[in-house]
Amino acid sequence: MLLNGTQNYALDAPLLPREFAQETVGLLAQDQYREVWDNHQTMLYGQRAREIVRAITEFVA
Repeated sequence: MLLNGTQNYALDAPLLPREFAQETVGLLAQDQYREVWDNHQTMLYGQRAREIVRAITEFVA
C-alpha cells in the first residue's frame, strides 16, 4: 500500500507527484494506492491521521 500526500510541499509541488506514485504502486505485489489530502508531513496529524489508520486497518484485515 502506498499512501500519498497530494498537496504541495516544496517548490510548489507535492513531494511525490501522483503519476510517480501510481507508477510505483504498479510494482507492488498488492497494488493499493490511497491519496491523502495534505502534504507528506501535515497528513500525519488530526483527521488525516485517522484516515491513514483506517486505510491501514482495512488493508491488513
